[in-house]
Amino acid sequence: MQVVSGHTLLSDLNGGKGVDTMGSIVIVDSKGNKGIVTMSDDIRTVGDLIRAISGNGGASVVAEINPAGDGIRIIDNAGGTETMTISEGDSYSTMASDLHFLQPAEKKNIYGSGNIRDVIDGSMTYNLSITEKDTLTTIVEKLNGMGMGIEASIFNDGGSKPYRLMISGGRTGEAAKLTVDLSALGMTQEVMNEARDAVVVYGDINAKNSVMLTSSTNIIKNAVPNINIEIKGSSTSPVTVSTESSSSEIKTSIKSYVENINKFFEVYLEATYSDPENDEYGALFSDSTTRNLYRDLTNMITEKFSNKKTGVESLMQLGVKINAETRLLEFDEETFDALYKENAAGIREFFIKTTVVDIDKDGKPVEKQVGFAAKYTEMAERYTAIKDGALGYKYETLQRKIEEGADREEYLQARLDAKTVFLYKKFIFMETTLAKLQKSMSAVQGIATGSTGS
Repeated sequence: MQVVSGHTLLSDLNGGKGVDTMGSIVIVDSKGNKGIVTMSDDIRTVGDLIRAISGNGGASVVAEINPAGDGIRIIDNAGGTETMTISEGDSYSTMASDLHFLQPAEKKNIYGSGNIRDVIDGSMTYNLSITEKDTLTTIVEKLNGMGMGIEASIFNDGGSKPYRLMISGGRTGEAAKLTVDLSALGMTQEVMNEARDAVVVYGDINAKNSVMLTSSTNIIKNAVPNINIEIKGSSTSPVTVSTESSSSEIKTSIKSYVENINKFFEVYLEATYSDPENDEYGALFSDSTTRNLYRDLTNMITEKFSNKKTGVESLMQLGVKINAETRLLEFDEETFDALYKENAAGIREFFIKTTVVDIDKDGKPVEKQVGFAAKYTEMAERYTAIKDGALGYKYETLQRKIEEGADREEYLQARLDAKTVFLYKKFIFMETTLAKLQKSMSAVQGIATGSTGS
């Protein structure tokens, strides 16, 4: 049964868990050619991803829906002698794993042509091997250990054959539907609760201009711009929803920001520690990249952004400050609450302020984000960008130095070994020469003793 097509959203794969939208994969074909595919806003469907993989510009491969219709398979087209491989593009990516590509390539006869090629099949189907020694308990253990995001359990219904296997999905919504085939076990199955999306009709249900809103959870995001609706129950009659401004989501985001920045600061302070009196220094004490990142992060907290119209110009006004003793961030919620009560619009403008930078061909203004969020993203990109980020470049530099150090070590070890052999030979020569001299001296001494006796 085909469950994946070119129109399937990547966000619907893996039972609604989706695919890493910031990730990348590295494909190396059978001739050693390397291609990199990086996720972007333009890659939203399975079809988009198939085109991106097939046109990666490096590795000679073809991507397509697999014959089972439950995933994407990659076919090597290079015709080389090596084995095609697929790996994550960096240590933070889970894209290859999400697409089920992290597996050895198999040799397969493609299209019945007799042309054997390397194939990696990212099937979304999980197969469970069961032997005659398995029990219901061991089957449950195997199911829970497959990493599918499901929960298997046993329950007793009190009948003549009371024990039943129950499988529950770990996610909600239409995309999280499970298709389970237990026919090989001689079991029958019954759907007790089918996965489905939450549905809300916005407007008069009988009107032509009403809008149906759906969500995989009970929260409809952006039902009205910047407003989320949480569904508490079903209703056959209209429900009126009123809204009021709340600071809880912004406060949660600021708390998370402070917590994550402090994690970096703690590592930074330890790694750049210095004690000149005892000649003790941290591993990154003299590293300029690390110090520049620390400087830029602290500047983001203390710097004022041009926002005089609304009066909120810095994080410090929101209650975020640096403790002079610990050098860590603190968040004063009372300061934030007071400012939010007085100037909620100013806080919003501080984070997502826009400015008109151009006019398009239709005469519409082209806006650019210039608020704190945009500035922070711009700063972070300078360090984390995949191609030319400062941290990636630093990592490559350190890796190169490690490799050069290893090569240098091998070179020095070879020289040391050669020197050892040379000195050993020298020692043998000197010892042999000394033995000959001793022998000669003994002979001379014998001659001298004989002459004296005469």
